[in-house]
Amino acid sequence: MSRHERRASLARYRQEAGNALTTYLVDPDQPLDLPILQNAARSWLDALPHRMRSCIACSGLMWERQRVGWLLLSVPAVPKPPAASVCGVCIECADLPLQALEQAATTALQTAVPGGRLAPMDPRR
Repeated sequence: MSRHERRASLARYRQEAGNALTTYLVDPDQPLDLPILQNAARSWLDALPHRMRSCIACSGLMWERQRVGWLLLSVPAVPKPPAASVCGVCIECADLPLQALEQAATTALQTAVPGGRLAPMDPRR
């Protein structure tokens, strides 16, 4: 994907997201309810041997599935999300306290929703 294509894709995602995203921090092998999330996660993981990714917490490289501890998935907070975004947390950072993971997620998601922050978790979930 060229630089121009990445920027255009980000602009589209930003427009679709508006001011809110629904986020999920999941195990890489966890089955997901929404097909858009399942497809995004699978695509991100399948690309690892050819495209190294950076951990959102430590910036360490993840080059194979075994190096991924968590996936941070996000979709625009609309009834039928048109797009999904995926970031990874390496296996070494997977045991970080939730507050550290939330800070890393907030920083990673700033590109999609500038100035955004994570809302408190719903205790019923």
